[in-house]
Parts: sequence; structure tokens; C-alpha cells
Amino acid sequence: VSSFYGSTVTFHGRTVPLGSMLAEKRRFAERWPNRAYRHRPETTQVSCEAGGARCTVWSIFDFSAGNSRQGRRSRGIGEHELVVSLSSGRPVIVSENSRVVLRGRGNMTEFLKEEL
Repeated sequence: VSSFYGSTVTFHGRTVPLGSMLAEKRRFAERWPNRAYRHRPETTQVSCEAGGARCTVWSIFDFSAGNSRQGRRSRGIGEHELVVSLSSGRPVIVSENSRVVLRGRGNMTEFLKEEL
């Protein structure tokens, strides 16, 4: 994963060194060891700056996460945004942000159709 990112990353609004972001992702994976994500390709939007030096990619995804040892489960819909710099000769993620749009049970597909 680290090869996709720059040495510093704006991660959920804070500019942090790559190592700090990776440690935060590791803690999340330990807290929610059982995870499933389903990207919704029809929601993907890409916007590039003039000249194409940076592009923003945004999409919606369904998620299910659990921790069987703690008896915890979370399920819902989220949105994810990446800003990718293309100025160094290879794509580098310089910013990452995501948020939960809806948590809950039942058919998330119908909710998403109403929201879009």
C-alpha cells in the first residue's frame, strides 16, 4: 500500500507523514478484522485540474465490518475520495478522505437510489 502514497498525505483533513497514516490504517484493520467492501462503479466521478497534474476520484461503496471477538458489527454506505498527483511521473495519492453516509440494516440499495 505504501508505494501508492506520497511521503506525506492529507488523511481525513490532517497532513500526516506516510508512517502515521499507515499506522492508523493498521489500527483500523485490527479493530475491524472482518471487512467487506463493494464499490459502486456507477457512482464514480473523476475531476482533473487544468493540465492534469492532479485528479480527484470520488465514489460510493457498501461496507460490512465486524469483530467477532468483541461481538461488534457495522454495516452501511460510505463515500471515498482520493486526490492523485500525476506530476512525479507516476500516480501518487496525496489526499484520502472517506465518511459513512448511512449505517444500518436492511436493503441499502434502495436508500442509495433515493439519495442519488
